[in-house]
Amino acid sequence: MPPTTTSSAVALQSPESSAPARPPAKSKRLAHPTALTTKTPDQIARAQTLYGRGEKISAKAIKDKKLRGNLKKLELRYRDAAAQAKDAEILRPESGPGFIEAEGELERTWKVGQKDVRDAVDVAMATKGFELKLGFGGYVADYSRDGRDLVLGGRKGHVATFDWREGKVGCELQLGETVRDVQ
Repeated sequence: MPPTTTSSAVALQSPESSAPARPPAKSKRLAHPTALTTKTPDQIARAQTLYGRGEKISAKAIKDKKLRGNLKKLELRYRDAAAQAKDAEILRPESGPGFIEAEGELERTWKVGQKDVRDAVDVAMATKGFELKLGFGGYVADYSRDGRDLVLGGRKGHVATFDWREGKVGCELQLGETVRDVQ
């Protein structure tokens, strides 16, 4: 059979030609370090026992294809979330810097004041401490994207921006209206 041409004048080989057919190219996708493909079944099982959402839903008995597919995807998301939560254990140490531990059952950490913290840390950290006296009701706060600036909004209308590293107020406004959220 002679080679055929299309309207764009590209020659195609017939199936009877002697040239071997190439398999379609597979895309090489690197796995994320916390992806389930890099986890052993034992690691996934440990993560499931600590952070899992209970028994796995068996999708075999469900006749609706769309529902069955959605439930399978949901179970994979739950498994992935449990594995990621297990990996994030490192990020929340229960002891070490930044953690206040009560010495006994009767001691309450909410009673620890700024002066107690300043006395417990080194001199360089103690000099970075500052005090905000906010007398206009409850406040809400939000940081800028880079984490340098802080905006504060009080229930009684007080709004202020603050560079917490330098300890300087950027601007202050007294709106005279209730402030419920800032961004």
